[in-house]
Amino acid sequence: IFLGTLAGCSPSFASLALVGVLVNAAAAFSPAASSSFLPHALRPAAVSHQSPSLLAPPRQCRGASLGPVMMGRAAAVREKKKGKTDAIKNKLNSRFGKMATSCVKSGGSDPSANAALGKILEQAQKASVPKKIMENAMKRATNKDQADFKEGTFEIYAHGGAAFVVDVLTDNNNRAAGDIRTVVNKQKLKLAESGSVAFNFDRVGQVTVESDKSEDDMMEAAMEAGADDLEAVEDEEEGTKGFHIYTDTTDMMQVSAALEAAGVKVTETKFIYKPKAPVECSDEDIDLNLKAIDFLEELDDVDAVHTNML
Repeated sequence: IFLGTLAGCSPSFASLALVGVLVNAAAAFSPAASSSFLPHALRPAAVSHQSPSLLAPPRQCRGASLGPVMMGRAAAVREKKKGKTDAIKNKLNSRFGKMATSCVKSGGSDPSANAALGKILEQAQKASVPKKIMENAMKRATNKDQADFKEGTFEIYAHGGAAFVVDVLTDNNNRAAGDIRTVVNKQKLKLAESGSVAFNFDRVGQVTVESDKSEDDMMEAAMEAGADDLEAVEDEEEGTKGFHIYTDTTDMMQVSAALEAAGVKVTETKFIYKPKAPVECSDEDIDLNLKAIDFLEELDDVDAVHTNML
């Protein structure tokens, strides 16, 4: 996987260990909280999917398509729903626990000797994840009956010509596949063949920053840090402004560190599937798709749902 060289953690999991916290998902619970995670090694028997390690997107032209983010009704609704419920916070806590368990199993429980574990504990503290949750997750890793967590992707055709890419992190492949298949059937979606949905997206790193800088000034800072693209974003409810800064998958942490060194407040780092061409859906299809996304996100094994719906 992209960042598989991290010490103390398996390659299939290492990129996930670097992912920052979900700002939009956790901001309502703590000013310091902020994530979604990535890579893919799962191969459910009855579901075809595709590993992004084999589909690393070509680098974009630096400075291309810089401008304010275009948000349709669906995007606006999803943004408003993020970070609103205890379920979101619980999923964030669970995600960090899974990551800690996996890294302890592969690299030991000493953060000073296991760099990936140390990074996870640091991020969990910033996200206000209870210390007890992390301690229990690390203890579970010493249980010989505890299976390791694996990452995977499911590709789904949604309503109105839209598509979903679903990231999972699970210690039981069959359960994850079965639960997702149940939601797909009940919500009248359709599982897609490997690659038939993923080609509509680019796999990129996303560094979210909070800043009152002008777009021109942030563009200059982002380009100097090694970024490829950026979009202006605004959270009307929180009254904050900032930018999504997009990077090559291998440059995300380097860009994040460079921005922080330049005095920019980084609130989140994660890998995402960025739609190449967003699909405009009817109001009815938007409602159906949002309902389906909610059901998928409620599953314990689902880490993130990416969509190209506008």
